[in-house]
Amino acid sequence: MASDRFDQQSYSVTSGNTTIDVYYLDEKNKKSTELLSNQTQHVLDFFKSKFGSIDSQHESIVVVPRGNGTSGGGYNRPGLVILPDIDAISEDNHPKYAPDIYAFKYLSHEIAHKWWSKASTISWQDWLNESFAEYSCLLAVEAFIGKERFDQLIDLYVDITKDLPAIWGIDRNHEQAFDVLYTKGALKLHNLRLKIGVEAFYRFLSQLHEQKIADTDDLLKQLSITTDQATRDWFEATLKK
Repeated sequence: MASDRFDQQSYSVTSGNTTIDVYYLDEKNKKSTELLSNQTQHVLDFFKSKFGSIDSQHESIVVVPRGNGTSGGGYNRPGLVILPDIDAISEDNHPKYAPDIYAFKYLSHEIAHKWWSKASTISWQDWLNESFAEYSCLLAVEAFIGKERFDQLIDLYVDITKDLPAIWGIDRNHEQAFDVLYTKGALKLHNLRLKIGVEAFYRFLSQLHEQKIADTDDLLKQLSITTDQATRDWFEATLKK
């Protein structure tokens, strides 16, 4: 309805019962949008293989030209992801989150919300949405871009989260809530993977998704079942640091 260009300037991706249409509005974004659509296919298939199936969905991703590419960011709404000009990302406008792979990271994070969006978004329980989506996108980086880049991002996140308050009970309106609930939580999940091993970690995530876990206490109960009480107690303690 907004633009007749959408019909001609798009790529469609299907993975099982999920379809995602990737649109571009500026011809200069055509090549990068085609690459993005290919990445969408791989990321969808990867997450399904690790986290389990999802309900039938149809979503649109739109790459929008915003002036010279330095104004306006991306955002996610039900059924819609908006990406800024992915050919104009630089250290100047996205210095914190790896501008060289910004589009891939952002895309992977938003796709991951198809699995991780069950908890409240107005309390600290939002870490069950955002930390899980953020670590999922890092797992996609590791799988498709490489472990070296993944390790670099982990080191970056360690630096970003130094001296941040604990996840447990943080006010959602706290000035540092974003880095706590997105970035620090992703590191907590990384440390959990290191502790229990890759196979057990993915089994745990698929169980959380299957059981629609939306509360940290329920997550901890499931962790004690998947692993043991000692690991559950350790993870609760680390969420409170």
